[in-house]
Amino acid sequence: MRLTMLAMALLTSVAAAQIGIPAHNNVYVGYTRGFNFTAQSAFTISGLDLPMDAFQAGDTAAYAVRINGVSVYNSFGNAGPVAVSLPVVPNDIVDIVGN
Repeated sequence: MRLTMLAMALLTSVAAAQIGIPAHNNVYVGYTRGFNFTAQSAFTISGLDLPMDAFQAGDTAAYAVRINGVSVYNSFGNAGPVAVSLPVVPNDIVDIVGN
């Protein structure tokens, strides 16, 4: 019984991680930031946000997400973080751009 409960607890636990993106200085044109990668495991992208130094007075954010070359999310005019639910499986190629 104890071993079964432990296994159930491990299977139901969810880990969340935040991935930072590189500074825009000398790397990107203007204030666009982003990255791409090949997923090593399954996960869900649950939110998009840009750091405050990516904004100028009056700016809003735009986001684009592609998985395996297919646009799965586009959003414009965001004043802050955006909640999403974008599933990713191993070997997916993910592109995320924020401006």
